[in-house]
Amino acid sequence: MAINSKYVVSFRRKIEGKTDYKKRMNLLKSDSNRVIVRLKNNSCVVQLVKYDETGDKTLLNVNSIELKKVGWNNSLGNLPAAYLTGYMFGKKALKMGLKEGIFDLGMRSIVKGSRLVVLMKGVIDSGFEVPADIEEYLPTEDRIKGVHIAQYSQSKDLPKGQFNKIKSKSIDKDFEEVKKKL
Repeated sequence: MAINSKYVVSFRRKIEGKTDYKKRMNLLKSDSNRVIVRLKNNSCVVQLVKYDETGDKTLLNVNSIELKKVGWNNSLGNLPAAYLTGYMFGKKALKMGLKEGIFDLGMRSIVKGSRLVVLMKGVIDSGFEVPADIEEYLPTEDRIKGVHIAQYSQSKDLPKGQFNKIKSKSIDKDFEEVKKKL
């Protein structure tokens, strides 16, 4: 409640820590399409959004769940799935004639070796033009392909019931096959 006439109530989304309005305004001033990346525990969502005065227009929406249609039978919340989601997004955008954009990561920050960085690499590797310098934050190629997951799933001292959902013990080979299909 206002105490005097100088008191200004902040935006609800700013108070909740969901939107950085200064960062958003700078992104909108660039007049480029925004590549919005949202990560959930078991999936990734990438959207290409264009600003419009009546409201943002979503030009393309790609969810990691779509990888199941291409033949990905492993988890959707790991590094290889994040890379493939970004790669699929870039290929679909290029087919639509959309060639460039800028990343809008929301309130997330870049962490070395994270799914966010790997997803960004997938978008860049697909040929979609995005100004980003993420080389220093990338994990090794083996981690992106999921070799570490395959090795761990084959170890004998796993907790009971872990990795029951993995259909294939060679996630790195599945990665290559799905990438070729995209």
